[in-house]
This record gives sequence, structure tokens and C-alpha cells, in this order.
Amino acid sequence: MERLEPRVRTLWVLSALGSSTVIGVAFTLTATTLYGRFGSPDSRWMVLLPALLICCLTASWVGFAWYRYRRFRFDCRDESLYVEHGVLTHHKTVVPYNRLQHVDVRRRPLERVAGVATLVVHTAGTCRNQVQIPGLTPTRASMLQDHLRHLVTEKRDDGPR
Repeated sequence: MERLEPRVRTLWVLSALGSSTVIGVAFTLTATTLYGRFGSPDSRWMVLLPALLICCLTASWVGFAWYRYRRFRFDCRDESLYVEHGVLTHHKTVVPYNRLQHVDVRRRPLERVAGVATLVVHTAGTCRNQVQIPGLTPTRASMLQDHLRHLVTEKRDDGPR
């Protein structure tokens, strides 16, 4: 079973820190405004409560990102692509090669900065017709794309006529 590139863990942790910072600034401004408007010696908790909430939120999001990285695994087996992931809900996905439609490599701006890519596997069917493998090096993502394309072509050529 292969694991993701460690750089994606850093990307996910930084993304969690960025999100909690934005929410923290909004909560702090709101609390400060409310404290200034309705301020009394007993209402200082209105400033401390958002700070405590933001610390808890940041710790949980960073932990979530870290654990998400640890739980993600994938494997190209003889007959199928196997992907295992999930923090709160664990998913084990098996995609037979004869169900693959096409395979894309996606690199969003933050992924380009981090030097990672996402392999997007489109499958036949209507429910969950996409399987994504994030956090691959661009070279590894291209190699997997070529490998899967070769396997799909090989399986279709060997199929019944």
C-alpha cells in the first residue's frame, strides 16, 4: 500500500491554520465590538471565550489534517485500484479497471506551490463516479495516469468481442 507525499500533510495543516486564523479574526473582532458596546467588568469573558474557542478549533483541524494524511492509502492491484481513506467515516473503495473511463492529473494553485498533484479517476456509474488520490508528486501522478491508462487499454483489448 502506498502512502501520500508528506508535503500534502504540510499543505493540509497550513490550510487548517489559515482557515482557523480567518475565523479567529472574525470572532475576535465580533467579541471586541460586543465587549466595547456592552462592556462591563464582568463581560471580559466575551474576549477570552473566542480565543479559547479558536485554540480548540485550530487544534482539532490540525489534528484532523494530520490523521487524514495517516489514513490515506492506495494500491494498484492486478484487477483493480484500491483506495482507503477517511477520518470520521472510513472508506474502502475498489475500482475494477474495466470500470475506468478516464484519468486526470489536477494541480490547483496551492498544490503547485507545495509541489503535489491530485490524480482524479473517473469511473462508470452514477454514484461516487470519481476517485481522487491527492498528495502525489507530479511525476508519480503522471506515472500512475499512464499506468492506469495502459491497464484500461489492455483490459479492453482482452475483453469479449
